[in-house]
Amino acid sequence: MISPKLKSIESTEFDLSKYVPISEDFCLSLDLLIGPTVDDSAELFRLNVCSPRYVERLVAQEGTAILRGYLIVDGFQLEAIRARIVKLLSAVSGETWTVVANKLSRYFHWEFENYIDGIPQVLHPLTTVKSSST
Repeated sequence: MISPKLKSIESTEFDLSKYVPISEDFCLSLDLLIGPTVDDSAELFRLNVCSPRYVERLVAQEGTAILRGYLIVDGFQLEAIRARIVKLLSAVSGETWTVVANKLSRYFHWEFENYIDGIPQVLHPLTTVKSSST
């Protein structure tokens, strides 16, 4: 069985070792490099880390919220966030890395989640697909 390992947590926006939210209403995107425990390879998974106040504001604005790919935290504490991610990873395993990564994509946004045979399968929401008979 293959098990995932958190290789690193990064942010393109902030130096995480010095990050302190400026208010109780915050949300930042983290890049998680996760790969098999047996080697140094890793793939990118994205996770939004947000405060309850951010979620409250989102629901107040939109009326609802669908939150796949979010971790709600009571204050930004990088080690607590890392520990929660590691705990989740410890409950996941599979016969192949693809099986493991697909399981992880239930919680995080995986860089390859919309690929089939190595080809991205993303349609813009406003794109119309024309049949060959028209």
